[in-house]
Amino acid sequence: MKKALSLFLSGLPLVFVVAACSSSTTEATPPAKDKPAESTNGTQPADETGEEAPPEEQADPCACPNTCASESEPSKMVCHPAPPPETQPASSKIGKFQITGYEYWQWKKKDPYDGGNAVAWGYNGDGEPKTGVLPTDQSRACMAEARKVLEDILKNDVPPELEAFRAKHNIYQFWQWNNDMTDAPATVKVPKNYESLWLYDNRLIKWMSHTERDGSCRLPTRDDLVKWAKGCMDTYEKDPACYNSNF
Repeated sequence: MKKALSLFLSGLPLVFVVAACSSSTTEATPPAKDKPAESTNGTQPADETGEEAPPEEQADPCACPNTCASESEPSKMVCHPAPPPETQPASSKIGKFQITGYEYWQWKKKDPYDGGNAVAWGYNGDGEPKTGVLPTDQSRACMAEARKVLEDILKNDVPPELEAFRAKHNIYQFWQWNNDMTDAPATVKVPKNYESLWLYDNRLIKWMSHTERDGSCRLPTRDDLVKWAKGCMDTYEKDPACYNSNF
């Protein structure tokens, strides 16, 4: 019987045996995709559409409060301000000091003061007296940056010279002033007395910022404040205006 069965199986077609041995299947591995080519020109690698992604935006090394030499006037250290906030506090108290109002002067005008009528009072020109003059966005941005610098000093690093001056003379208020040189003739220069800090009416420390002709911003610094406080401590009795340009 076994011999007969063996003879029977040996007589089956070969294709049947092969099919029986191939009942389990395996999936073919797809070919690996090529890696995108690395960029050599600073742009991002191409995506699946073949288009290059835009380059990553680089940080501005001259963004305020960092400074760079002005391209048009290399002797001046300037910065690029952030867009101006819509509003700024009219007054705020920080420690023993106070930041009060704003004024804005346009040096493109023949008389940038004109009895006060050519000046904008207030960050948005909405202070008193109302003159109809409105600070430009560039100058508002510069004033906002100047305020940031002052706030940082008063919150974190009050110079001992300033505190000594306050304690002796009870002078503790700051007032922001921006000189706008936009469209001013090349021959026009801000008077030296108005280039840096000074004292108005024996009570307001003028915190001076400058919008340059190219739209950049020149800010007052802690060093300016130290110089002013030391100089004014020595000269206040004789010259209470204490122009920093005289020290």
